[in-house]
Amino acid sequence: MKTYIFLLGIMLVVSVGCRSVEKMIDQGNFDRAIDKSMRKIAGKENLGTKHVLAIEAAFSKANDRDIAKIKSVFGSDRAEEWKNAVLILNKIEDRQASVQHFLPLVGKDGYQAKFAFVKTTDLRENAYDSIQKFTHREAKRQLERARLGNKSAARTAYVMFEELWKYSSEYLDGRDLQEESRDLGVSHIQIKVTNQTNGYIPPNTLDQLVKENFENEFWIKYHFDRNYELADREIIIELTDLSIGPERIHEVTHVDRREIEDGFEYVLDHNGNVAKDSLGNDIKRILYRPIKAWVTKTRQQKEAMVRGEIINRNLVSGEVEYMPFDASLIFEHHSGRYRGNRKALSTESRELIGIAPLPFPDNEQMVYDLMISLRPIIGKKLKKNHLLV
Repeated sequence: MKTYIFLLGIMLVVSVGCRSVEKMIDQGNFDRAIDKSMRKIAGKENLGTKHVLAIEAAFSKANDRDIAKIKSVFGSDRAEEWKNAVLILNKIEDRQASVQHFLPLVGKDGYQAKFAFVKTTDLRENAYDSIQKFTHREAKRQLERARLGNKSAARTAYVMFEELWKYSSEYLDGRDLQEESRDLGVSHIQIKVTNQTNGYIPPNTLDQLVKENFENEFWIKYHFDRNYELADREIIIELTDLSIGPERIHEVTHVDRREIEDGFEYVLDHNGNVAKDSLGNDIKRILYRPIKAWVTKTRQQKEAMVRGEIINRNLVSGEVEYMPFDASLIFEHHSGRYRGNRKALSTESRELIGIAPLPFPDNEQMVYDLMISLRPIIGKKLKKNHLLV
């Protein structure tokens, strides 16, 4: 009875498994049906005929469907549709390779599955040729727009020409046209820095504002010559307010106190004699005396501040963007000195006493350091993608 139930259970599992594969085929999930059937027969010598038939049917239907999709692209002049055809060809090749691994596929009743393999070489070559042909054509159309002044079209054309090299290292005049697209797509940006403040800022210090923020990129070229006349965009960094504070010294004095050992005295008993401990030794009491040190903390401070505005002018469209900015710089140094007993110093005071005062930076150094600190602020204001024209 138990054996009967066990065999019945196996039959039910096989039956349910076959029905689920058949359902996948009915729903058009051919590759899932193939994959599931393959896993069912993997490593087995006696293959279930139902699974063999399922693989055969799903394979045939999947290839027929995919070939129909590819044929529907024939006559299309859109490169994207041909790229999709290549993806379908990849699926066909993967499917055929997975089935090839199991051939010959023979059921336990002797039935051998038949598979019609598709030769994809010519189809793939045709798809590649079509992709290149129509990509080249669309890239040239974008290039024509670029020649009329549309830089965005030039950049689009460049990317399209780049797409050609995925399928062939050369294609007609693609290399020359791509280089032309690059030249037409570059945005030329003129950079100017002006000092409208009442303070003197050395020219080499002003250069620090643009030294790292404006390095040429693939689609952006910066120009620092004020006489450059072919710019697409003009960036003016205008410094409007500069102030440098006085040298300030602030001192605060406090007292560190401590008690230190200062000898000892004998402990006397009630009779006036030296008291003894349990071992007969004299009992001593340690004596302490207070000590102190006067600690003077010195804080040196000097501040500098700059304000200004970035004028971002699109010389093609005429659009202008104004971006205010400001930056501040603080020189601050702490040192200390003391008088009195060094042993009274706290740990914090000892650390401070070891630091000597520093000379204040002069105004020119403060301005230089201020320009360095301003550089990343300006960099964040000018997002690179906002600079393309």
